[in-house]
Amino acid sequence: MLIDYDREHNRSYANILKTYLQCNMSVAKAMKRLYVQRATLLYQLKRIEEISQLDLQDYQTRLYLMIYFAVSDYV
Repeated sequence: MLIDYDREHNRSYANILKTYLQCNMSVAKAMKRLYVQRATLLYQLKRIEEISQLDLQDYQTRLYLMIYFAVSDYV
């Protein structure tokens, strides 16, 4: 769903989510990797949760997403 949204709206939310998860949900580390300001990243994460309707605080959800990104060639 998020990848479809990215394609339709010319966004990169899936890549932002992947980077955030790779940084162990550290906003500071993700900010540095993505070269964005804190407020921008927090807004994008909020939009990702709204669009995907995923709870990023849930461990199983994060695990599923990390596995998906690890085996996917898309992002």
